[in-house]
Amino acid sequence: MSIANDIDQPRHKRSDEGIRENHSRTTFQLINAKKAIFYDNFHAACSEVDLEISVTVQLSFVEYSNSIKEDIIPAVDIATASNGTTAFEILTLAAKQNPCYRFQYKTFSFGRYITQICCVSENTTTQYHWFININDGPSPVGVDELKPSHGDIIRFEYRYINYNASNHHEKVIGDQSKTGFNQTDVEDTKPEVSVSVGLSFADHPSPNVIPFHEVDAASNTTAFELLQLAAKLNPCYNYRYKQFSFGRYITTICCVEQNTTSGFYWFVYINGKRSSVGVDLLKPKDGDTLTFQYEQWKLQNTNDTTLSATYSTMNAPVTTPRSTPTGKSAKTFSLWFNLYLLSAVAILSLQL
Repeated sequence: MSIANDIDQPRHKRSDEGIRENHSRTTFQLINAKKAIFYDNFHAACSEVDLEISVTVQLSFVEYSNSIKEDIIPAVDIATASNGTTAFEILTLAAKQNPCYRFQYKTFSFGRYITQICCVSENTTTQYHWFININDGPSPVGVDELKPSHGDIIRFEYRYINYNASNHHEKVIGDQSKTGFNQTDVEDTKPEVSVSVGLSFADHPSPNVIPFHEVDAASNTTAFELLQLAAKLNPCYNYRYKQFSFGRYITTICCVEQNTTSGFYWFVYINGKRSSVGVDLLKPKDGDTLTFQYEQWKLQNTNDTTLSATYSTMNAPVTTPRSTPTGKSAKTFSLWFNLYLLSAVAILSLQL
């Protein structure tokens, strides 16, 4: 509409158009204001909900060994964590729930770098290292900078990396490398018995039992050899031991070491009862359940050896030259003396 035509229009008509224009502008502004209020309230509500998040943590051994399934370690659900919790802190929470997630790291100027999880360390010779993924994609940042959101999945992968290639590629190495695992001398013979082998940690919140593995072996296979076979199926069964005259003594499983201060040791149970002999003398039968349990030692006054956690403290030996053990030290002396006698009787019974 030209200026001339606008002047020729009746005054009341021009006023009506102005009112309609002002009304349209006012309505538009009100709509935008309502949208702004809605989005402000929406984001405020989301921020309030996201004050706490839930995250799933997984471990994966990618093409590491033909005998080890990639996802052999169960995932851990972190039900409650503060928004802004880092991947490093999430892994720490997972380790408190499941000892298979215990880890080691190195600190650099750029942050912390994971070197070991589940007793499996990085290996610069075979070029296997720990990597972190977020929702099935590689994380662009390290464990100190990655802050997962509600519902995210953090996955720590142990896999091969080609140092010399411009692009990193994985390779299949089968059973050529088992760094972090104990090699076994058990021959692959025709299975004659099937034994359920499991781990239990009385120092962890329930559920504190690592899923059992059905281990097939020859007859007369010892508990020690069954532990070796289990370690080939699951890295959490990796172990260390000490050799004594009466046989081998397990000191560590899944990088969880005996603790003389707290009194926690590794004990062997067969079908829910504590074994009266050691790992070299115990020979489970077909269908038996073999459990390695990490629990506190308790001087038992009864014959009850039911599988159960105990919580009394074992006192460390006290060195007192040319003196007779008394009080708490006497209990410790009695403990080791009884263990020695038990082992000696077992060895003599076999020789007879």
